[in-house]
Amino acid sequence: MTKPQIMFAAQKLSPGKGFGVFCRETHGLGARCVAAGRKVDLAVPEHVEHLGILGRCGLLATMRASTVVCCPSLWPESFGRIAVESMAVGTPVIATAYGGYVDQILEGETGWLIESNMPGALRRAIMVAIETVTPEMRARCREWARQRFGEQVVTSAHDALLAWQATRFLRERERRDTEQCE
Repeated sequence: MTKPQIMFAAQKLSPGKGFGVFCRETHGLGARCVAAGRKVDLAVPEHVEHLGILGRCGLLATMRASTVVCCPSLWPESFGRIAVESMAVGTPVIATAYGGYVDQILEGETGWLIESNMPGALRRAIMVAIETVTPEMRARCREWARQRFGEQVVTSAHDALLAWQATRFLRERERRDTEQCE
């Protein structure tokens, strides 16, 4: 049996993104731990393989090959793109239980939500993931990402937002024009 692969991915491997938490919580797991992103004044411990900045295809392939992708951010992410991309390729996510992640992850179905910077929380969730990620869970991740964040859904939401904004603009303009003519 091959070692599970645990991944951390961010534009920058910074403390705020939870890279230090990832390094601390994955030490001694017996899994292959990889990190993708630009290093920012942080040492990468020996047990974590730093992959550097990956192109889109490399990033998605590494996500797909991972058992789970970790997003232990120390601050609320408004929209965690990494989490959605991970689920879109069928890899569950472990993320902090606030910000955009709360709306993105179905607890136990497409990933797990943990308390931010809570000692042991990420490690426990990784252990659960190693034991419970199945092909069916990976399929649920892909389907959830498609249903929730697919092109058709995003396009419809974008169109609705534009229509709302245009209506608001036209009403405001009409109100100003009426006031000016009185």
